[in-house]
Amino acid sequence: MNLPRTFRRLLLVAVTAVLLIGAGCDGYGIFANIAISEKIIDGSLPEGTSPSAVHEISDYAYISAGPKLFVKDKLTDSNWRAVELPNGYDGVQSIASTTNEILMALWRYDGGDDYEVALYYFDLDTGSSTSPDYEKISAIPSWFATSSSYSNVYIFSPDPAGPFYVNVRDFAGDVTEGSFSTSSLNTISSPVSVASTLTFVSDLSGQIITGAAASASAVRFSTSNAANTSGSVYDDTGATSAGYAYTDPVGGINYLPDVDSFIVSATDLSGDVYPVYASTDGNGDTWEQVGGNSSSWFLSFADVSSTFGSARILAGYDTRGGGSGYAEIDATDPNPSNWSFVDRALANDNNYISTTMSEVSVSAFSSLTVLGTDYLYASTRSQGLWRLDVTGTGTGNDWTEE
Repeated sequence: MNLPRTFRRLLLVAVTAVLLIGAGCDGYGIFANIAISEKIIDGSLPEGTSPSAVHEISDYAYISAGPKLFVKDKLTDSNWRAVELPNGYDGVQSIASTTNEILMALWRYDGGDDYEVALYYFDLDTGSSTSPDYEKISAIPSWFATSSSYSNVYIFSPDPAGPFYVNVRDFAGDVTEGSFSTSSLNTISSPVSVASTLTFVSDLSGQIITGAAASASAVRFSTSNAANTSGSVYDDTGATSAGYAYTDPVGGINYLPDVDSFIVSATDLSGDVYPVYASTDGNGDTWEQVGGNSSSWFLSFADVSSTFGSARILAGYDTRGGGSGYAEIDATDPNPSNWSFVDRALANDNNYISTTMSEVSVSAFSSLTVLGTDYLYASTRSQGLWRLDVTGTGTGNDWTEE
């Protein structure tokens, strides 16, 4: 499929949302969502930042990192600047965007059972990039904790035209030591307003959504259960994709526009490897295991074929699976079973090896054009945000930290 470059750029954003794997990771008690707030020095991102994917509206790019929201002016290539959140809220639990608006699940915690998650949105029709005119979706009640339950809310928008998909994860117990209970898929139409409603789609039978992706004709979600022992690929009706026959827990899903393929990574061993599966029909209906072996699982994928000059995929490792940084996959063969892991060649490899991003998890890839230069951004866990000049078909450039 030959999609326009702008559309490819929007689709490239790796909507690889927070994994819920093991009791020590995001979700068994809200304190897993609370990161230390650090002072911004000289407009740069704080040390130890774990940023989201990059979200783009108008002339500005936004990321969430820990409890904060940050903005960059694309027209000046400014440093990232902190953005004030609405009064009373402590941080961003999840963030998603369409072409014209950003939707966030914001949380606040005042001790005991006083925990709330609420949905806020903004566009740039009013307010400014650093002081947005936030609006609460008042028609959707906040999720308040009780002494015996609470909820976390994760938002996805795999298609830049919308809608937003909302995975509500319910927990039993108090907010410090709760255990996963149920999970549901819901939608919010775009554009959003204060009167927007949350439409229930489906109960997910104990699965949580770990990622979302869209081709020109289909939306697909990756899932895992809380124990990381099973998972699947779902469609936008909340049903499992009929052609996905595997049962491994899945850590995320991406759509690769130049090779017109969905791709996922299992987060549990099958034999002595972590399988990677791809669907090359553009609809996510027929899947095959990717050739080659990986001794670690992946969090994110990016299609860099147009820059590399042939079908090439970046695969961001998750250090919990034993890998770090990213690998490269040669996808020139039309059959995924013949794809292969190959030596890195997109960037200057000596530069890459010397960076801290090569030592940590790469949780998301995003594309952004700044001052006429096309950049591939890599969001890491604990080592900030990195970018690579991928203008035209140039390879061998250096990764630089934002």
